[in-house]
Amino acid sequence: MRADTIIPAYGWHSMFLIGGLGPLAVSLLIMPMLPESIRFLALRKERWSKLPAIIAAMKADAVLAADAQFTLPQEAHHGEAFTPKLLFDGPLLFMTPLIRLFYIFNSMAVFFMASCPSRSLRASPRHATSTEAVGARGHRARVFAPASSTDRGRSCRSSS
Repeated sequence: MRADTIIPAYGWHSMFLIGGLGPLAVSLLIMPMLPESIRFLALRKERWSKLPAIIAAMKADAVLAADAQFTLPQEAHHGEAFTPKLLFDGPLLFMTPLIRLFYIFNSMAVFFMASCPSRSLRASPRHATSTEAVGARGHRARVFAPASSTDRGRSCRSSS
């Protein structure tokens, strides 16, 4: 199934249905086959019987006593109300600003890529031919052929 065959028959809304309902259906089908996490099992005493088999599969030489009890270490700040100070606590002192910088630079890259399209979409009249197409609802669009590879030196602003 390809978009160029689905959209004319069912409309562009069908692509959103396929894109949303498809993964939802797959996740519902595989959910019973996925194992529960060790953390989830350790938090529920009635499920401790499943833990030795999972631990043995992860580490074959692990030896567990028959009456083994499973506990989790207390998490830092468990039960403490969130404050922005927690974003800079311990190892997050370096990681939080780094993530913010990555987000800012990623946003800038997306902005510049969207506002300055690739060379193949910005063909100059001497290197490309254009044609005008009329869409289904009467919208006009000018379509350019790709520019040559010698047209790389121009900046985004100087293109026409």
